Amino acid sequence: MAFVAYLALLTTVAITEMTASCPVVCECPAQPPVCLPGVSIVPDRCGCCKVCAAQLNEDCSHAKPCDNHKGLECNYGNDVIVAWGVCQGEGGGRKFHSENSSHLQ
Repeated sequence: MAFVAYLALLTTVAITEMTASCPVVCECPAQPPVCLPGVSIVPDRCGCCKVCAAQLNEDCSHAKPCDNHKGLECNYGNDVIVAWGVCQGEGGGRKFHSENSSHLQ
């Protein structure tokens, strides 16, 4: 029973952390971000502003999400407050289409 209560508390903390820092009114730079070639522009966690996506093995957070167009996800490991992680993905972070999968070894 204590374990279930602990999990509920952790879930509540994580959800609060994710939603508490989003502004009521979005304030974004007037100009869109300028990213390095090949880096996607993605919405931040709040869906307010566009940001340059974090790439494979780069630090990531809710403010700097990973490049999901390349199949990357932010791995927070054992960080219970879900503050920072590292971008990781299957296949070295690349998305492979089924017609290319026969070439993988």
